[in-house]
Amino acid sequence: MNDDVRDRMPQGLLNEELAFRAMSEFLWQYAKHCDDFYTLVGDTFVDSDGRPTDPAVWDDWLASVAAVLEGRPLREGQM
Repeated sequence: MNDDVRDRMPQGLLNEELAFRAMSEFLWQYAKHCDDFYTLVGDTFVDSDGRPTDPAVWDDWLASVAAVLEGRPLREGQM
């Protein structure tokens, strides 16, 4: 994980609603630069070391979680 992302991560657990919002935000941000579902699945595959195939995806996921935990506005129309 990128140290900058780790340093900005608020501490806390996600309940079901916040986890869903984080997932939704992550997918929205991912789709802005890649519209291929199979690439998403491949990039998020967890290798034997416990990390995603594409390490940048982990930082993107953490950024989405941080946005939700901090209550930042997400994509237009989403609370």
